[in-house]
Amino acid sequence: MRRKGRWAGFSPSAFSPWPSGGGRLTGPLLVGAILAMLAVVVTAVAHPLLSQHPQASSLATHPPASFSNHPPPSLVAHRPPALPPNPPTTDRSELATLAQTVSVEGVRRTYRAIVPLHVTNRLPLLVVLHGRGQSGALVADQTGFLGLVEQRRAILVAPDGEQHSWNAGHGCCGVAGSRRSPDVPFVAAIVADAARRWPVDAGRVYLVGYSNGGKLAYSEVCAYPTLFAAVATYGAVPLSACTPGTVAVPFLLAAGSADQVLPFHGKPGGKPPLPSVPQALAWLRAQDRCPARAQTGRDGSAVVQHWVGCAGGTEVESVVYPGHGHAWPAAGAGGGSPGAATVMWAFLSQHDAPAAR
Repeated sequence: MRRKGRWAGFSPSAFSPWPSGGGRLTGPLLVGAILAMLAVVVTAVAHPLLSQHPQASSLATHPPASFSNHPPPSLVAHRPPALPPNPPTTDRSELATLAQTVSVEGVRRTYRAIVPLHVTNRLPLLVVLHGRGQSGALVADQTGFLGLVEQRRAILVAPDGEQHSWNAGHGCCGVAGSRRSPDVPFVAAIVADAARRWPVDAGRVYLVGYSNGGKLAYSEVCAYPTLFAAVATYGAVPLSACTPGTVAVPFLLAAGSADQVLPFHGKPGGKPPLPSVPQALAWLRAQDRCPARAQTGRDGSAVVQHWVGCAGGTEVESVVYPGHGHAWPAAGAGGGSPGAATVMWAFLSQHDAPAAR
């Protein structure tokens, strides 16, 4: 259900370009380290797959992000007032950046965790799934969500896909798809492992996916619909609908109208076939049993559709960046819209786990 009286805007760090599995993401290449008290510079080197797959190609550099701490006009009707600005800290010694492992079907798998130190209250857990050709370390640092951890508003975890890819089902994608890597139980195992290690609020576990990782996010929520309080993706659509009767989950689907990797109108002849963004939204609305009529508006230049009154107090939202491609949207994308991290957190942070609905 929506969390009343909460709207958590945040100000992320400056951005820098990097190659990605779905375009170019932008973000700082500097993360805080624990114990050694050293800065770790992660430099993205082009993976061999990058020259072979269009979704891993490099795109134009985005300008530094600028995040507003008030709801956009189109969202004022259903989001509570903003919290006062709370800029991120510059002391990365207050963050623990950790490499963790879990065992899934007898195989050790890794994930990156960024955790604020000296926290006594329970925090939301944000699981971020990278695109093809990326890693958990890169997507954790450079999607714009790191500011939440710096401000002690969330714990962030980002797993690594097999050979920089995820098995999202239907033969997608890359090595993980061809080997049928058990990625759906892997993500669930990460949530359980993180909850054992750190002060996680079990009612506020959120899932974000980009490109190949977004497709996995949809498969994940079909298999574990009560595990996540809400889900948000960019550059991805579900490859099939969940089984009828699956528990309703709040969804935000963000897309670029000029995306050539994930065409807005779909790719019926693709391998696997890709539904259009409108078809994907129809599946999500059917799962959440939403009314047919949407609230519409704009968030900057982005076109927003919002379906409320869905089953169990859930909702579905779409955000389309006009003229934007497959790159993860920084602030100003699509001709002057908030970045994807801002839009997603504003949506995600309003929701509790299904048990609380």
